[in-house]
Parts: sequence; C-alpha cells; structure tokens
Amino acid sequence: RARIIQLRFFESLSFEETATELGLPLNTVKSHFYRGLGELRGGMR
Repeated sequence: RARIIQLRFFESLSFEETATELGLPLNTVKSHFYRGLGELRGGMR
C-alpha cells in the first residue's frame, strides 16, 4: 500500500499507470490506495 500511495502522490501517476508499474489489477490498486489513505488518516487523529 505504501508503494501505491508513493506512486500516486509523489510521482503523480494515475491509477492505470500505477497498476501497470506494479503489475497489479486496476481495482486492486484502487482498493489498496483508499484503504491505505484511511489508515493514514486514522493514524493522524
């Protein structure tokens, strides 16, 4: 999840580009991204 968030935010890749880069299905990338964001938000409270 951390790598997905890194690619999306710091390298400005789209979900499609991130999926291709990591060799993962698009929906898996989206799921991991949003779950990871939720964990980050929860940890900041």
